Amino acid sequence: MRHLLRCAILNPGFFGCALALFLLTAATLLPAQQPRHYTVATGSQGASFYPVASALCRQIERMELDFTCEAVPTPGSMYNLQALNEGTHDLALSQQYLQYLAWQGLPPFNRPYSALRTIAPLYREVFVLAATPESGIEALDDLPGKRVNIGNAGSGTRLVVEELFDYLDWKLSDFIIYSHRSGELPDLLCNRQIDAAIYSTGHPNLIYHRLVDECGVRLIDLWNDQIAAFVAQDWAYAPAAISRGTYRLLDEDINGFGMQIILSAHQDLPPAHVEQILRVLVTERDALQEEAPIYRSIDANEYPSQQIAPYHGGVSLFHRESTGSSDRKKSGDPIEEAVHSEFVIFQKYQRLECCSP
Repeated sequence: MRHLLRCAILNPGFFGCALALFLLTAATLLPAQQPRHYTVATGSQGASFYPVASALCRQIERMELDFTCEAVPTPGSMYNLQALNEGTHDLALSQQYLQYLAWQGLPPFNRPYSALRTIAPLYREVFVLAATPESGIEALDDLPGKRVNIGNAGSGTRLVVEELFDYLDWKLSDFIIYSHRSGELPDLLCNRQIDAAIYSTGHPNLIYHRLVDECGVRLIDLWNDQIAAFVAQDWAYAPAAISRGTYRLLDEDINGFGMQIILSAHQDLPPAHVEQILRVLVTERDALQEEAPIYRSIDANEYPSQQIAPYHGGVSLFHRESTGSSDRKKSGDPIEEAVHSEFVIFQKYQRLECCSP
């Protein structure tokens, strides 16, 4: 009341002054704006997508940024990309080659997913054949006639298996096919309900810890001349291995091939928030690796620069603020160097593509 009387005496526009004081007082009484909350489409909880995204979201929460996020279990990469494009989720993990096909609208996608934007590479997963000791499976060629899980429809694993089988001139009818999700593999293999499972994932993870260390399931080395030729004919694949000691009972290297996993965002995410996500990935590597050792698998030399959806504007913001100068020194951090290298090359590629006659 004292403020209103003083306002009336000193200012003939009493009612205007009173309204200003009222609005000021009301503003101070309003609750603070809640941080924006984003969902990240991942995969099965025991595999690699889910713990990788969970570690990222926990680190974001610890840093008390102006947004939070939550890892959400999903059927896999194809679902993730569709949900991201439709705005059902805000961020998504997927194989890089699937993201590129989705953005272009190439099979198995029936239209371009134009809302997809790239943030950063995260790690490389390994295509693995796991078999029970009783199955007699010693190599990939031993699979026909066996009970084999090849992944659920909509997963990146299922698409790769079908492509590989086609390359080897194998038909699904050559096997007793199962189509379970990765989270169901321990029960299926540990209880000997199937003979083998083919699955693409990052390592180490809880599913394969249980399979190898608790159930005696064997990981089969896939590398041979046929696999080498299969990998060589497709830019999406590269040789990859699971090192001995990754699991307690794994006493030899397991060779095969792998695919890059990237983090994508919807185009409508604020650039400032994407910039902060990328900054967490670059500056909080030790904390992320402590929670999800898969983050250690990134290699700055492994990531192609053209077969991806366009970068989100937040990536450009990150490089303008952190590494945008032409005389920047290498940071020594693999993910920062990988993202910077991709970003610079992709910018040049986009300029050439957009402006060539």
